[in-house]
Amino acid sequence: MPKSLFPAATPETRQRLEQDDTLKLINDFDWAGNPLGPIPAWPESLKGAVRLMMAASIPMVMLIGPEGILVYNNAYAAFAGNRHPDIFGMPVRAAWPEIADFNSHKLDLGLRGESLILHDQELVLNRHGRLESGWMNLHYSPVLDEAGQPLGTLCTVHETTERVALAEERELVSQELSHRIKNIFAVLTGIISLSARSRPEVKTFADELRRRIYALGEAHDFVRPHSHVSHPPDNQGSLQSLIDRLMQPYCVDGQARIVFHGEDGAIDDGAATPLALLFHELGTNAAKYGALSAAGGRVDLTGRAEGQRYHLTWKETGGPVIAGDAELSGFGSRLIALSIEGQLRGKLRRVWEPDGLRVEIDLPVDALRRSARLQQS
Repeated sequence: MPKSLFPAATPETRQRLEQDDTLKLINDFDWAGNPLGPIPAWPESLKGAVRLMMAASIPMVMLIGPEGILVYNNAYAAFAGNRHPDIFGMPVRAAWPEIADFNSHKLDLGLRGESLILHDQELVLNRHGRLESGWMNLHYSPVLDEAGQPLGTLCTVHETTERVALAEERELVSQELSHRIKNIFAVLTGIISLSARSRPEVKTFADELRRRIYALGEAHDFVRPHSHVSHPPDNQGSLQSLIDRLMQPYCVDGQARIVFHGEDGAIDDGAATPLALLFHELGTNAAKYGALSAAGGRVDLTGRAEGQRYHLTWKETGGPVIAGDAELSGFGSRLIALSIEGQLRGKLRRVWEPDGLRVEIDLPVDALRRSARLQQS
């Protein structure tokens, strides 16, 4: 009994506790021949930490002392696969030679009293007779003695291999679907071009239609699902990022002529398509008749959130002088109205100011996350 982690336990309690195979292994292990020495000589803080670890249901392992002697619970024994029980009580570098440098760094970290969290960390381990990649969330914390000095490192392991593998599988399917949709857009554009060759009178309409299809393609690619491998840069799912991508053709010498200011808004695939059509039409009209038709013209696009509403102002400056209100009866204007008022349940108002067009767009905040709202309804 004195060699046990629970020296004061009754025989009945010890029998119950040792139904945990790893706890029985700790009690029966020959610690006298190990650098840690017999259990009674361990610091009380270490014994308390080991007791806590052994009662946990998630994989936990301690790297104790300068050599990082491995002591772990039953859940970690299952994680270790065929390496258990041989690695129990071994120095960590010898126990997992394939990641010796990785573990050395984490042991040194704990012995300096530092903590670390790693998400979806890939490690190539031999747990089942061969080297295999695995992914896991790892939480490292120092184990302190009664004087507050580090004794080693405690690591909590949450394996994410299955989730990462599923995400990569979804990514492959998503890439294939995206590729096929892009091909559809390309075929549509080709059909339009071929049809317009024999009908010169529809060339202008065909050009406009091709550009609208291009905007739809950009919106699709912008919001398609991604895995952790292909995840786009931060802020990808935002209104500003969509506008920056759609307005790239209007840049001059690498300088943007349509600049976003103010509060950004998160968008999803349901909102990206009507918004892409809206900004495509506004950009096209500005390039034909407005600020972007002049060398020094520009557009300032300002966003702001007000409670449950999101407001955008499209303001053109530096273009031709506007004498009065313009007639709006073309297909592009009807498309804008359909996108804003029909699909996004918003309002749009044009103000023809002497220095350039101003467009005020008012949207419900939940319209920017249109897919989620449609799924709930």
